[in-house]
Amino acid sequence: MIERATTHFGRLVFDRDAIVRAAVRAYVESSLHGIARFAFPAYDLTVWRGNVERGALFHLRSWVDYVVVAWTEAGIVGLAYDGCGPMQHCALSIDAVTGGPDDVRWALPGLPEELEPALVLATSLLGVGCDHGERDVGGGFWLHGDRMGGRFFEDPENCGGHWLAAWGLLHNGRLLPLCCEASSHPRPGKVVVNHARPQDAPAHAIMDAVVDRRLKGPTEFTPAELETLLYPAPDPKRVLDAQHSLQEVGITWPGSPEIPKEPKPTIDPFTGGPYVEPDYLTQCFGPVRFNRDAIVRAALRAYVENILAPLDPLARHVLTACVVPKWTGDLQRGAFFNGDGCGDYDVVAWTEAALRHADRPRRLATCQLGPRWARTAPTGV
Repeated sequence: MIERATTHFGRLVFDRDAIVRAAVRAYVESSLHGIARFAFPAYDLTVWRGNVERGALFHLRSWVDYVVVAWTEAGIVGLAYDGCGPMQHCALSIDAVTGGPDDVRWALPGLPEELEPALVLATSLLGVGCDHGERDVGGGFWLHGDRMGGRFFEDPENCGGHWLAAWGLLHNGRLLPLCCEASSHPRPGKVVVNHARPQDAPAHAIMDAVVDRRLKGPTEFTPAELETLLYPAPDPKRVLDAQHSLQEVGITWPGSPEIPKEPKPTIDPFTGGPYVEPDYLTQCFGPVRFNRDAIVRAALRAYVENILAPLDPLARHVLTACVVPKWTGDLQRGAFFNGDGCGDYDVVAWTEAALRHADRPRRLATCQLGPRWARTAPTGV
């Protein structure tokens, strides 16, 4: 356990075992929120990796606001991002970008070699920069035995430090939600808030007991615990989602050591024939159709639209298809760049023979296959 006194966040206490317990506890809260009798979880959107011996917890508040803590038997690595990454902090040159752990070492000066596995795991969950593919992080800390370091302690206010400080402000083994003022006006006593509602006490007591049992080995809720914990007649789908999520950390429902996945339909309700699962693209965006000539026309239409719309004195067409367009070539061989001015962009290029598309989402989303071009292609708009 290490204590640090900071100007912005007050007295912070960092302990490896306490942070791991709090991570499990926060994940349990996130999984049960909405079907259990408590409010104000520490995190809402979470991703779990690994186990209680070697693992990580990632929390996403927005594409430019997230935190991850990773652990091994050796200690803890914590990383956070608040919109300013290594490029904005002038901590990483374009030529030095690797897309891996080396991109974030600047935020963890003095990192011991023993924490390399935790660094690799934490980095794998970080977002990727829009321009150069760097791993985006604004600051971090590391904890190894009785030693501790990181950029968080050098510049705690401007690197997502409020997310990292919360791990040093645990309350009875629980990570608390951030105060509304934590990111804009951090000050001692105003970083996290304990929404201690009397009606939530039984649910918190049960979650504490289950987490403590889990730290000793895989466990499950008892029927009595679930009766006290859950709302009457919760949504079955949300219950199933919670079961799947908690199974990742070794916590199950009574009598359900292995929770089956949802069964797939065998009969198509519309045709009456055998059910054929749609491909991944269709699952995400619905039926899509691509046509070379229609896409070239749509690209030209979007480019013209963006140029002419600002010339209208009545501003009758303010919602243009793109914000920062670029055109090169002609209708036989050319390319169209469509950017939003904030880092997101996609490019379509064509020849007489074929068309290619590339898309760069800004943060953590999986790379998409140009759904808007597919949707607009049939009509050419």
